[in-house]
Amino acid sequence: MASSSSSDSASDHAVRRVPRDLLDGVEDSRYAHYGIKGLEAEANNGCHLCLLVWHGISARKNIMQKLRTWVHDNPGKDTSTYVNVRHDEIYPALEFIFRVGDFDVEDADVDYDGFEISMEAMHGVDSLPEDDSAVQDAESTGSEATMKTAIDWMQVCLQTHNLCHRDLVDMKSLPTRLIEIAGHPDQPTLRLCSSSEIPSDTQYVSLSHCWGDFQLFTLKTSNLGSLKENVDMSELPKTFREAVKVTQRLGFSYIWIDSICIIQDSKEDRERETATMADVYSGAQCNIAASASRNGSEGLFRARNPCLARPLNVWATWKGEGLAEGPYTLIYADPFEVEILPEPLNRRTWVFQERLLSRRVLQFGTNQVHWKCRENMACEAFPDTLPFSSLFATDDEWIESLFTDPYTDAKYGYDFVPGRSDALAAHILAKRHKRSPQEHLEANLFHLRSKLYSAWIVLVTEYSQCDLTYSSDRPLAISGVARAMAAKLGEGDRYIAGMWESKMVELLLFERDTKASGWPETPRAPSWSWLARDGPVKFTSTLLASATVEPKLWRNYRICEVLEATTEDDSGDPFSSFPTGTLRLKGFLAKASISQVSLRRQWILWSCGRQLKDMIDIYSFVKLDGPADLKHLSKSNWHIVTCIRHDSERAGSHVHGLVLRPTGESPGQFRRHGTFAIKYSDYEMLLALRRDGTDWVEPEYEKTDFAGRYTLSIV
Repeated sequence: MASSSSSDSASDHAVRRVPRDLLDGVEDSRYAHYGIKGLEAEANNGCHLCLLVWHGISARKNIMQKLRTWVHDNPGKDTSTYVNVRHDEIYPALEFIFRVGDFDVEDADVDYDGFEISMEAMHGVDSLPEDDSAVQDAESTGSEATMKTAIDWMQVCLQTHNLCHRDLVDMKSLPTRLIEIAGHPDQPTLRLCSSSEIPSDTQYVSLSHCWGDFQLFTLKTSNLGSLKENVDMSELPKTFREAVKVTQRLGFSYIWIDSICIIQDSKEDRERETATMADVYSGAQCNIAASASRNGSEGLFRARNPCLARPLNVWATWKGEGLAEGPYTLIYADPFEVEILPEPLNRRTWVFQERLLSRRVLQFGTNQVHWKCRENMACEAFPDTLPFSSLFATDDEWIESLFTDPYTDAKYGYDFVPGRSDALAAHILAKRHKRSPQEHLEANLFHLRSKLYSAWIVLVTEYSQCDLTYSSDRPLAISGVARAMAAKLGEGDRYIAGMWESKMVELLLFERDTKASGWPETPRAPSWSWLARDGPVKFTSTLLASATVEPKLWRNYRICEVLEATTEDDSGDPFSSFPTGTLRLKGFLAKASISQVSLRRQWILWSCGRQLKDMIDIYSFVKLDGPADLKHLSKSNWHIVTCIRHDSERAGSHVHGLVLRPTGESPGQFRRHGTFAIKYSDYEMLLALRRDGTDWVEPEYEKTDFAGRYTLSIV
């Protein structure tokens, strides 16, 4: 979007101001720079709006590559760009829609031929003033202005945030080793110290970083003694040196860095310390995250265009009713996807747990520094608080639930009846709600657990998409989160191989990314667990949600029963090691054949008896777990077991279940190979044939009961 005025700043990143009346009478229209070539040119030429839109697209590297490829393959052509105005009374938005091909916007297939980025126009948002000289001069995320902002975040949190002072897990002791920092910040002296040498209430910070392919400075058996005397600052990689600087500026004298605080050539020490990493991060006062760095040589700080850390404030009038004229701030509709998720560190599996368990996180990103604690989220552009509370909404819901006291209804466990015991408080609150204290407590526990389970499936979905150097660490890298949740659930539930026993039936129905899913070389979980294979997973969230909270529009009915779930391992740690296990179910079992009709996931599931006349063609939604399953569709001995009936006024009634194959090792023993869904009417037809005496499964089951349900085991 062209502008007539320019900045007087001496910076190399001069910005041409966007006109204050940019959104004067704005309506759906073609954007001034209707291709990525023109957009990129104007972004480089200093247009603030173009720069933000260009940055938003560039953060989605796969989309950008697709757009560039199309332009390259079509000489003389460019993408088409449209601006769509979403008239929302709360947050109107500008949706910049990039299309490829020669067609009208109405006929474009967004999934295959386009991409859009939304800028929310927010009214009355407290943001950094556009003419803030400190930010204009802050061409590095390591500038004095940036450090002052980080210190302010820390001090406000330490002084006013009660929730951030509470321990998420039961802290037994300090980490085994810490790095002590002394001396002047310009010439600090470091040494490795044992926790037994320092007071038990010593405060420390931690560092999250990518190891990458860079040879890091590490602790080994051979240099343990010398590092206790002195750690030579000049030998440390750039990321570590800058982390030491930030630690001192924040007011702390101790830091935990994994490569220096764990003996890397000692298997015993690595295993022992790795098992306590959840405690290390949850016990730290702040976690410094080198988010933008691929390895230790790149450091925390980044040279940047300060415009990307400055909000875009405009004056807007709108065509249409209900939208007020006045000042608006444009901000990415999904800042998480643009600013945080693409950073190299945030693709790392271990960081997922570090982010959740840390009471405070200071993320050094590519263009600005972000702050997250249990009570606030902020960044340099919005130093007081981010206008979007949904940025880490699931994290917040999970954390909040862990600190909620079911006796008092208080959000963070603070007593609504000061000076009274929990039991008396519950009695008083129960009278307010006109129910007995026990009913009040049970209702609160039900609601609390529902929030925890709902958050869990979202967290696992995100976790499964992260990268991991060692596949065997997948159960371990989420074990700290599971421990914290198990402590809150208490005796009301049990963690089993990534699943929760009370919601086992619903959690069994996760779907894998078929192309990306593969078996690890060494088994790490039974096939019925989402941890068994590599690759992303997703859960049918409505199935889990409707099992805990039952809206009017839909409801679940379990049509199978979990008889027993066990795992086996010699380590004795149920949270991080469960290479084998058995799930015993009782439910409807049928032999089947599966055939793919087209590439768009339309399948026929042939449920068959022993005779040809018993064959039934059932159109089904089938999602197989891995590429090997797709290659062997013609194999016999496919089986299905039904798990849940799901009723919806919109979609009707369906039955969901698992696709299995016999192991051949013992009767009634299967392995999971996918999921399916069929109409409830088809399920009733199968039941009718079963009642007619058709033998659906031959001897492939342990036993059957009078209701025609089969007992089977999944390993």
